[in-house]
Amino acid sequence: MKYLGLTLLVLAFATSQLLIGGARMLFCLPVYGILAIVSVCAVVPRWRPVGKLPFGSLLTSLLFFGYIVVQTRFAPVEYLARNDLFIVLGSLMVYLLTAVFFVRAEERRFVLFGLLGLAAAQLILGAIQFREGNQYMPFAWMQRSDTWWRASGFYISPNHFAGLVEVIGLMAISMALWSKRSVLERLVMAYLGACCVIGVAISGSRGGYLALISGSVCLLVLSLWTCRYFYRGRWALIAVSTVVAATLVCAIAVSLMFQSASLQKRFFDIRDPGNMRFLLWGAALEQFHLEPIWGTGSGTYISYGRTYRDPQVQNDPVFVHNDYLHLLAEYGMVGAAGFLLFFAWHGVSSFRSIGKLARQVREMGETRGDALALHLGAMSAVSAYVVHSVVDFNLHIPANALVMAMVFGIVANPGVTQASSKWSAKVGEWTIKIALFAIGMFVLVYGVPLIRGEWYAEFTRRALLSYQLAETRALAGEAIKLDPSNPEVYFYAGEAAREMANNQTGDVPALQEEAIGMFKRGLELFPDDSRTMVKLAEAYDQAKRFDEAEEILARAYEIDPNSLYVHAYYGMHYRDQGLILEAANEFQIAKELDRDSVFKVAQIGFAEVQKVLATLPLTPQPEESESMDPEADSQAEPSDTEDPVEPPQ
Repeated sequence: MKYLGLTLLVLAFATSQLLIGGARMLFCLPVYGILAIVSVCAVVPRWRPVGKLPFGSLLTSLLFFGYIVVQTRFAPVEYLARNDLFIVLGSLMVYLLTAVFFVRAEERRFVLFGLLGLAAAQLILGAIQFREGNQYMPFAWMQRSDTWWRASGFYISPNHFAGLVEVIGLMAISMALWSKRSVLERLVMAYLGACCVIGVAISGSRGGYLALISGSVCLLVLSLWTCRYFYRGRWALIAVSTVVAATLVCAIAVSLMFQSASLQKRFFDIRDPGNMRFLLWGAALEQFHLEPIWGTGSGTYISYGRTYRDPQVQNDPVFVHNDYLHLLAEYGMVGAAGFLLFFAWHGVSSFRSIGKLARQVREMGETRGDALALHLGAMSAVSAYVVHSVVDFNLHIPANALVMAMVFGIVANPGVTQASSKWSAKVGEWTIKIALFAIGMFVLVYGVPLIRGEWYAEFTRRALLSYQLAETRALAGEAIKLDPSNPEVYFYAGEAAREMANNQTGDVPALQEEAIGMFKRGLELFPDDSRTMVKLAEAYDQAKRFDEAEEILARAYEIDPNSLYVHAYYGMHYRDQGLILEAANEFQIAKELDRDSVFKVAQIGFAEVQKVLATLPLTPQPEESESMDPEADSQAEPSDTEDPVEPPQ
């Protein structure tokens, strides 16, 4: 029965990874459904905890994750908080299953083999992407929007691909060093671990490079520390030999990496003072100061990221690109304290477990052990994520968050054989079983039924991107029936109706009113959505309701003052009223903000008003101001969860 659960666990990992990391709700909800089935099965009497339950680790986990769950239920925009809610519930299910029920080394090794098989598939695809430099993706509906040469596997973002393979690679290398498996099996592990290291290299992720270095150093130090339990008399010689060998391997790896000019440049660009992430961090700190104790609520960074965005940041700031600051901004110091308690307890207990595992192996007359190998690999993976989370948001990507939940489950309960009182074991066992059953049933009853609505919402989005306006309206209607709480669908429906009215396809006044109504309903669910505001204003302008458009644009400007889109649509608003000079000023601001010239409304609008101003010699024309520094990074790294911010035209 347990191996059926383990198979379903591997299936959940596979589903999340193959579907762009589960970065959209449609792709991650089935994953949580699979995990929910496993969790509900945990009540089977034959599923029993192995050894002594790690009560301290379990308690800190339930406190921290419980706080996040409660916060998501009181979020300002319920739909935006769903991602955090389900990531936490999914991660909690994996963590509890790993820390309590899937404790034996052979069970965890079974899951690791599954992850290595998935990593192999990811690496093959990543190698094709790196070699061809064409962002090749195997499925037509799953395409990258960037033009990078960097490998991303089945993910959209190379950064998150690196965040996956660095963890699996460290676990595999640890198994190769410390497992008591056969020499052949350990050689295979070493080979797959080396392939994962190559995967991090071709991802071009500078955060991945730093994380891999951190994890490798941690594994080296922990291995040398563990050697003291087995080779006391020869420890100094082993330490020197290991350091020399590690240095040689690193030198060879770097020299091979420098054979590629692109990889060499990424390596030397690790220190990048002009990186856009620093600007995103600044916005998060401004947000934190608004509600420092409890935070502003789950899913709110997209709103405050827009409000406090630097003029250089024009891609939608959905994530902070720093898991710690994101947590601090949305969940406050209470959330940060909960995480520190969780992390500190797991860190201290994991170090204590090294000696216990080593002595357990030594008592059996061995110098290696599978449980010890898994534990050292898990600790090294945690060390890698401690660094990587500073510059990326891997823990907001479901596939990576679930893998790290398993890693923390191994850290929490490494499989040390210890006796415990029957009473405490029984109470702890049924407490965890009830918790897993409750979480699983919630996901099955509340989460899984959302899949149909997300299905229609996803195809509505694609239809709009393909400019299939009538189909967009029809699909949006079905999506709204199934899930009326999704503000994105109202945006899609409103934009389709507005475009049809603009093209005079059908009853224009009715389409205009439909568009206005849809945008308004979207704003009722997400009141601070500046993207919907500018489109509502455009719909008002097309209906010649200029006063109402002015009011909504003023709100959009207050919420998102440095957005090129707000200024561009303000320019259109003035142009439609014949206020050419005001329109020229707004278009000029938008044009300066649009450093990469990607938004045609600003470019075309500015050219149009310039022609008009040229016929009015007494009217001063705005001079083209000096552009911002063209050498700085133009945009934040594209996220796995959002399309480019430009509203469909």
